[in-house]
Amino acid sequence: FVAGLKELEWTAGQEFTIVTVSIDPRDDSAGAVKKQAHQIENYGRPSATTGWHFLTGEQAAITAVAEAVGFKYDYDAERGEYMHAAGIFVLTPAGKVSQTLLGLDFPAKDLRLALVEASAGKIGSALDRALLFCFHYDAAEGRYAPAAMNLMRLGGGVCALVLALWLTTVWRRDRRRRLVAEGSHS
Repeated sequence: FVAGLKELEWTAGQEFTIVTVSIDPRDDSAGAVKKQAHQIENYGRPSATTGWHFLTGEQAAITAVAEAVGFKYDYDAERGEYMHAAGIFVLTPAGKVSQTLLGLDFPAKDLRLALVEASAGKIGSALDRALLFCFHYDAAEGRYAPAAMNLMRLGGGVCALVLALWLTTVWRRDRRRRLVAEGSHS
């Protein structure tokens, strides 16, 4: 995750906020502070400290947060560890899940598009919004992939526009020729 973050020109705490939640109720705030310091150092942007929060809590609070975003996990008492899918949740400013990015590798392009999508265009450029028209997050692929139907619509629209411009040019040229021909007969 941090490798993808490093490639973004945006910084946590400025354009977006990161919240890392421990699902282990045995974790405490001292451990969270250490984890935050380690991740911020790895991120290489000290100013992100104010925009990257590491939370711990009691089981009831952890369960409530996990259920709110649809995160499934289970504790294997025999092994003494939690079992869960790897991924991150991208939320809108209102706290609704916009995207669930699955896997362990999060390329900067996917993070950027997910953040632009979640922000409803409040961050990112017009090019980012155009890319979101042409690409959608494919959970099966674990990345943003071409949105075939939207690309066909775009291609059809471009073809229709080119055809309309060509026909307009041909009709105007033909009209001018007729007017010139009529003027020479008078």
